[in-house]
Amino acid sequence: MKTIRMIAASAALLAVASCGDARAGAAATDTGIEQQNPEGSVPSSISCFVVRTQGKNILFDTGNGAARGGKMLERLKAAGIEPEEIDLVMLTHFHGDHIGGLVAADSAVFPRAQVYAPEEEYAAWSAMEGEGAEMAMQALAAYEGRLHRFLYTDELPLGVKALAAPGHTPGHTVYQIGRIFVAGDLIHGFDLQIQDLDICPSYDSDSKQAAETRKRYIDYIRQNELTTAGMHFPGNGVKDRL
Repeated sequence: MKTIRMIAASAALLAVASCGDARAGAAATDTGIEQQNPEGSVPSSISCFVVRTQGKNILFDTGNGAARGGKMLERLKAAGIEPEEIDLVMLTHFHGDHIGGLVAADSAVFPRAQVYAPEEEYAAWSAMEGEGAEMAMQALAAYEGRLHRFLYTDELPLGVKALAAPGHTPGHTVYQIGRIFVAGDLIHGFDLQIQDLDICPSYDSDSKQAAETRKRYIDYIRQNELTTAGMHFPGNGVKDRL
């Protein structure tokens, strides 16, 4: 893991913490999925990102966590970043491969970090039942007193902008800081979905809404020529252009 590039003068995308590999299953109703990929799923990596700005380290998502095979901490260490050097954690949503790295043995991994989570996502998951919801709430509980549940109208620290991106989950959120766009789970199988933005993974909470959200933000990224960091993009997860 290494410094990727300097973005403008105010924010640097310091590290890409590759947390492992996965496969994204496509919904059976997706047009063209069987012709393009007969196996019904596509390769998908898992990444999280550190942006350094104003002397602070912001971690976007945390991967699966070591208990589920995540390698975030060792990749951060390879980049010269210790857990106590993470100042803020910004969460895109509460699926295990994004929130699992918050804790190890039910204890907070990042001893100093303030954690920011969208209120809409929190409200949805706190009303859910099941193992995934229980895991998410337990992970967040480890940051009692340091968890900030924000609205999209709130001003976040260090110039980070949170943007509603529902569909994958009810409160799925993307972020922009300077010229960096953190795309969360807008795209899972890059090569397939970038060709057909209507294709959705089978586990989207609302596939129609997810496709509409994806189209809107891909258009926004292209119009503004932003550098995009995608949690399931191939390689180092960073695309200069989409």
